[in-house]
Amino acid sequence: MQSEETRNGSASAPSAALIKTIAASSLIHGLTTSCGRCTSKETGRRKTIDLTNQKFGRLLVIARAGSSLRGRALWQCRCECDGSIVIVLGKELRNGHTVSCGCWKAERMGDFARTHGMGLTREYKSWKAAKQRCTNPKDTNYPLYGGRGIQMCEEWMDSFPDFYAHIGPRPQGHSLDRIDVNGNYEPGNVRWATAKDQANNRRR
Repeated sequence: MQSEETRNGSASAPSAALIKTIAASSLIHGLTTSCGRCTSKETGRRKTIDLTNQKFGRLLVIARAGSSLRGRALWQCRCECDGSIVIVLGKELRNGHTVSCGCWKAERMGDFARTHGMGLTREYKSWKAAKQRCTNPKDTNYPLYGGRGIQMCEEWMDSFPDFYAHIGPRPQGHSLDRIDVNGNYEPGNVRWATAKDQANNRRR
């Protein structure tokens, strides 16, 4: 007697669906984006979409710029404002979260910075400096941050108020520190720390 699959023209049973439990934080922060099966059979890795010469907002993708610590594609982009070069995660380009070198956000934030009265505060300067370390290849500290794949989460890239609401006022004698020195600037991984605390928290 023919099996149901044979009668329906299928020689073999369909593969079983994969059911996988994923932490909500991994989904929110983009740490998990698939079941893990959908990889290239030839390489065993996720296929990278070539974004070269594509334009996203004010950014023109020039070339691949390696990968982040989590293996995600980084791209070198030129902004139409003044030719500034920035390194951006491909995911951030495709989902529309990053559309400029920061000029568009600066234009949006300009009025807000003046109205919230924190444009000259230590907290605002720490936030701005961290973004530069992660995205601007001309920044002297870029090789230790953006050059290693360290990023700032999209919520904070777009909003100083969200950053400030999470971390709070900066105490005297403290500066911005990542708890996991190989992790990103993101909720749960930042604090205001003393120079001694940061010295004890260096990469090993």
